[in-house]
Amino acid sequence: MDIKIFFLKCLAILMPLIASNAYPDVSLQKDGETNQFLFNDWDGMAIKVFYALPDSINNLAADTPVLFVMTGRKRNADVYRNQWEALAKKYGFIVLAPEFKWQDYPDEVSYDMGNVFTFKERLSIPDIKSIKRNKEGAWVFSAIEPLFDFAVEKFSLQAQEYSMYGHSSGAGFVHRYLFYKPKARLNSAVAANGAWYLLPVSHYDYPYGLKGSRITKQMLKQAFKRDLTIMFAQKDLGPRKQYHANTPQAKAQGPHVVSRAMNFFLMSTLASEQLGDSINWKIESVPHVGHSNKSMAPYAVRNLFPKKFKEYIAEASLIGAAND
Repeated sequence: MDIKIFFLKCLAILMPLIASNAYPDVSLQKDGETNQFLFNDWDGMAIKVFYALPDSINNLAADTPVLFVMTGRKRNADVYRNQWEALAKKYGFIVLAPEFKWQDYPDEVSYDMGNVFTFKERLSIPDIKSIKRNKEGAWVFSAIEPLFDFAVEKFSLQAQEYSMYGHSSGAGFVHRYLFYKPKARLNSAVAANGAWYLLPVSHYDYPYGLKGSRITKQMLKQAFKRDLTIMFAQKDLGPRKQYHANTPQAKAQGPHVVSRAMNFFLMSTLASEQLGDSINWKIESVPHVGHSNKSMAPYAVRNLFPKKFKEYIAEASLIGAAND
């Protein structure tokens, strides 16, 4: 497919979303409670997990869905949980926000990139000889599946799969999780306002591309089958602060979050075509919003839990009609 034609098609998809006013109310969030627990049933460091419930623990429905919320650069999982709590109560899902502390996971390599490899942080393109591939059990990505099992038991759930949302650095975590965990029980995902991406192209070196990443074609195909929404805020046009987001390789992806998200979606779609597969991903622009998890969260809900979102809108419409 001609790249110019494809880019125009991307714009055609995005323009109705940019113009649309049919978005949830951004003012729903409120401060959360102190619900938290310590999780250490995995090969990595013990992590504190902040959670929010849609109802009291004794009244939880067994089929209540689970959402992992992955933090940005500040690793402030309690704040992220608080900003999602009202949405969890409104739409009926559990929020799990794991805290990967800076002292345990002190850089982009160990958090955004999942701790898959160890190499010097201040190398934009590490020497392949200096890269050490960590044991999979020590990957930060590997905390999610056992944490899900723990939550299912803790809250007496029957859930067989989960959803995942990440903002900023958390978006970096989410899209790489899809690549590196093809067997994960992941139902839907949103990567919001990612600072930079691992592009699915073989001629770019890791961590900006597939060369040296050990991501196979089969892993790519599985990732492209996932229900992923790449979201970006229209006003997120400023520079990002972390090292790898400001290297020449990252800047080649675009000058800001908006262009980098569109570029990632474009490159991923072309990569899926080259593999002879379709892609199940979509991209969405959020109007009147900057680099803010709190502002992005209400928009993400309808992509993560479309059925619950539609049920709520339908119920609200019935109530409104009854009050007319």
